[in-house]
Amino acid sequence: MPALSLISLLIHPSLSFDDDAELDFPEEEEVQEPILQNLSAQDPFPQKPNFYMEITMLCLICLYISNVYIGKQKNERLATGWLYLLKPLFQENFSKTGVAEKEGEGEMLKEANHVFKYYASGRYNMGYILGTLELSKRQDLFNTLIFGLFSKEQDKVSYEIPIKQENPNPIAFMLCKTNQVKNLRANHNDIKTLTRALDIGLPSGYTLLAESIEAAEFLFNGNVIRLIESLSNSIEMVYVTDQVNLIQGYPITLVSSFVYPKDGKDVDFVATQAQLVITLADLTSKLALSGKVKTAAEKERATMNKDKVKEMNQQREEERLQKKYDQKKKEEEKIQGLSKEKKRKLEEKEYKKELKKKGLKFKMVKG
Repeated sequence: MPALSLISLLIHPSLSFDDDAELDFPEEEEVQEPILQNLSAQDPFPQKPNFYMEITMLCLICLYISNVYIGKQKNERLATGWLYLLKPLFQENFSKTGVAEKEGEGEMLKEANHVFKYYASGRYNMGYILGTLELSKRQDLFNTLIFGLFSKEQDKVSYEIPIKQENPNPIAFMLCKTNQVKNLRANHNDIKTLTRALDIGLPSGYTLLAESIEAAEFLFNGNVIRLIESLSNSIEMVYVTDQVNLIQGYPITLVSSFVYPKDGKDVDFVATQAQLVITLADLTSKLALSGKVKTAAEKERATMNKDKVKEMNQQREEERLQKKYDQKKKEEEKIQGLSKEKKRKLEEKEYKKELKKKGLKFKMVKG
């Protein structure tokens, strides 16, 4: 009996087998394995190409590149126009103009795509004049789309002049818009401490903060008032002080800020802005106060400087106390993590140190 028949008989004894019979088992069917590679390669949810997204991205890239080019070109065009208007005035009042050391190298300094500088020097009572044109970032797409729509960002031009006086006189004054007086006084200690608002016939919307009516009337004569009136509210600030020194030998500093004409239009008063600061710098260099006014101004400065020193000392003391507090807090946090024995030893050590400072001897008492 075949072995397979014997096993079947042992499992099922009721079955009988013929020695000569052959067991007919069904043939095993061939199982075809799935082609995993093909199944994995097939995407049950095929995605169609998103042409709309690609077109949108391409348009944004083109818009960005176009905005950079157009914005950069427009700013350079505005800067060239500014230089064209200033150059005759600077050449008339200064012996050297432009930043180039050699002829043909360019007269204007391009500090950034939206910041341009023009420089002139060579005048006995002024160290130099530095004009800075700070335009809107037109090459910046984000700035153009967001800030251009929701903010009132304006192009600005500023001037900086170190001044030397024929006869040294204390001086500090500020011409500004009336609605900006509070902020500007808060940011300029000398203007806050030394000056007060004076009425000298300025156009509506402007305030002069000065030390004395004598200095104000000398500096803001009829010619200066007419220049201010012609500038159509483009003046943001003209600030003159002897508390800031830009270069040695020129103890007085003039800084000013103006609104530049929108998109380069109405540029007639661009040169007038520069003419105003040059005229005020000239008058400041010639200022001669009476003895009484000069003495009063010097006395005010002495008081201001004394208060400044006192404030600095107070600030140093506050910093010292804060440092001491932080150090003590750090030590306390360190002690919190020590065991009782280590805390006891540390306290004993501190106690000895304290007694030593007082000149006493420490004696351990054992119970």
